[in-house]
Amino acid sequence: MACTPRLWAGVGQWSTGGPFAGRVNALAVDPDTAAIAYAAVSDNLAGSSRLFKTVNAGVAWATSGLDSQAVSALATGPRGLVYAGTRPGGSSTQGGAVYKSVDGGATWAQVVPAANALATTILRIDAVTPSSVYRAIAGTITNVGPPPGSLSRTDDSGATWTELGSLNYQAPRALALDPKRSGVLYLAVDSGLYRSTDFGTNWSLLGTGLDGSTVSAVVIDPVDTSNIYAGTTRGVFKSTDGGVSFAPAGGGFGSFVSDLVVEPTRSGRLYAGTVSNGVFATSDGGSTWVPFNSGLADLSIFVLGLDRTGAFLHAGAGTGVFEYQLGTDPGVLTLNASHKFEVRLTARDPRTGRVAAGLAFPVNDFFGYFSLPDITFEPGNPEVFVKILDGTSVNGKFWVFYGGLTDLEYTLTVTERATGKTKTYTKPAGSAAGGFDTSAFP
Repeated sequence: MACTPRLWAGVGQWSTGGPFAGRVNALAVDPDTAAIAYAAVSDNLAGSSRLFKTVNAGVAWATSGLDSQAVSALATGPRGLVYAGTRPGGSSTQGGAVYKSVDGGATWAQVVPAANALATTILRIDAVTPSSVYRAIAGTITNVGPPPGSLSRTDDSGATWTELGSLNYQAPRALALDPKRSGVLYLAVDSGLYRSTDFGTNWSLLGTGLDGSTVSAVVIDPVDTSNIYAGTTRGVFKSTDGGVSFAPAGGGFGSFVSDLVVEPTRSGRLYAGTVSNGVFATSDGGSTWVPFNSGLADLSIFVLGLDRTGAFLHAGAGTGVFEYQLGTDPGVLTLNASHKFEVRLTARDPRTGRVAAGLAFPVNDFFGYFSLPDITFEPGNPEVFVKILDGTSVNGKFWVFYGGLTDLEYTLTVTERATGKTKTYTKPAGSAAGGFDTSAFP
């Protein structure tokens, strides 16, 4: 079944939801093709669950088999490899099964049978060795079958599975695999965050600095895998030493963090989904976060997905999947092609306390502006202008000029791409509109 195509809102805006108004239970993006994604969605009206696939980044969705199963976990690998795990629901009173497709969801084969009232909650494919897959299940205590929480691994593409180290009757909440080193895993359960360096056979408790927070999401920076981010009930925590210690890296979301994704090629650029306040973004590794909700019709986010190129961000909500076309980065104004500078804007409305990131619009090679759709609700309205000139022939410096058509407080961050040097300029609320710096960069 194909769903009615919908129009994209354009770069810098969330699309309308799809495939239909149902809760998204699982979401996975194809690692080879940016526009391909899979979503397991519960039909809120019919009480059923279906698996969908898009090949054009959410413009249209079509069912992708397993209609009789309630899919609760998804994982994608290279060359059309997909795994789908189930929970009780649909036409089945059992759950815990795992299905595998090697042709992008066209056909499926069962590799783990259903058993009791269990749910496959997490599936992860090893990026280095795709024949290795990890599966987490949760259920209730029974006289037969696995305990309430267990983790298993296959090293032969699903033919056989081995149960891993004991979880002490705890259901896994999140699992992250090191994208560069097979066998290095991070697992969150109720009692804390654990790390394994031997493919899940043995685990060591981490969590110094997590302050007792319950971890609900874990991601590893693919550029620098010593950077680990944990989404919790108290915000985001960051480790720079491979999980040995953590420190707060963002809070004030007003809701616990349901999922995290990190851009694959830009260290420090992350998105956080929350269960009631939408999506937040950071470009500096969690030092500052801004709402990322322009045009997002549903702020109850359960799962996020981001393709390997960083082109499309997907948000699974209570009423479907929403997509955001990132392009190069809608919040970055890139000026001076021969000597590039990246400019970002964060603004705050003193009347409401609302904080938002700017949406960038280049005009020419040295000039552009930002709008503030999350505050003004007008994506096209210019609010802050920026000009960077090459003044090296005069005083050996690049010059930064900025001004605004707003009384908002705003901060501009200007980064020289070649050196990484950064300068910030802040205009307080109600003050003069802007300023200049003719000695900005040597």
